[in-house]
This record gives sequence, structure tokens and C-alpha cells, in this order.
Amino acid sequence: MLNLICFSPHPDDAELFVGGILLKHSSKYKIGIIDLTKGEKSTNGDVQQREKEALNSSEILGVHIKENLNIHDTCINHLSNEQLIKVVEIIRKYKPTIILAPYYVDKNPDHREAGLLIKDAIFKAALANLYPKYPVHRCANLFFILQVIK
Repeated sequence: MLNLICFSPHPDDAELFVGGILLKHSSKYKIGIIDLTKGEKSTNGDVQQREKEALNSSEILGVHIKENLNIHDTCINHLSNEQLIKVVEIIRKYKPTIILAPYYVDKNPDHREAGLLIKDAIFKAALANLYPKYPVHRCANLFFILQVIK
């Protein structure tokens, strides 16, 4: 069980946007970061470099669980049943009380789609007759992360 999960469209998004929140709460709560993609289409470093940096950052922040769902970068789609199942299973597996997700009004399409995907997955993770691999879980606390860049 995790107290807080931050869903991150790309490695380093969680660390950049809510690293302070994660650090502040990691001494009291079990925290996880779930990256949706490996960021393989990014022009900011290669996959190996970003993965290494994200793992190092997670260690510094006191993150307990760091996983990647291996969705293709630039292909996050809230209408994809395959992607929805992956996120629902994470929610049910770790049973977070708080979820942080990208706000679904963002200039980056992956961030927008990730926000909608997480929002839908939270609802569907509570449905007993859907995706029976793990028992249902109702997470009552969803907070959206808004990226503000000038």
C-alpha cells in the first residue's frame, strides 16, 4: 500500500513539478511515482540518461516505489483500454489515499491525455465487475498538477 502516487507522463515530470511535495511527505508517508512513458521522443537527453536521472531524483526525494508503464511517448490516450487497464491495476495494487496527476488542460498532449486517463482510471478502479486482477479500490483524493511555464 502507498499513501500517495504521482502519475508522471514522462520520467522527470513528477520530480520537476511536485518534487518539493514528495520530499516533504516522504518521511511520513509511502510515496510512489508511476511514469507512463520512457520519454523516448524527448529532445532533452536520451532514455537512459533520463531514466538514470529520474531514479537518482527518486532516491533523493525518498520515493518508495518507482515504476514505468511503458506506454509509447506521444501516444498516451485516455480512450485506450490497454492503457486504462495498466493504470487501474496500479491503483488497485497500491491502494493510494492520494493521487497526483497532470491537469488535463495543458499544452502538452501527453500531459492532457495522462490527466484524463488517470481521472477515468480512478473511477473505474472502484468498479467491482471491471478488470478483476486486483480488488477494487476507491481513491477519494485526486489532485491535479498544473505546469506553469512563462
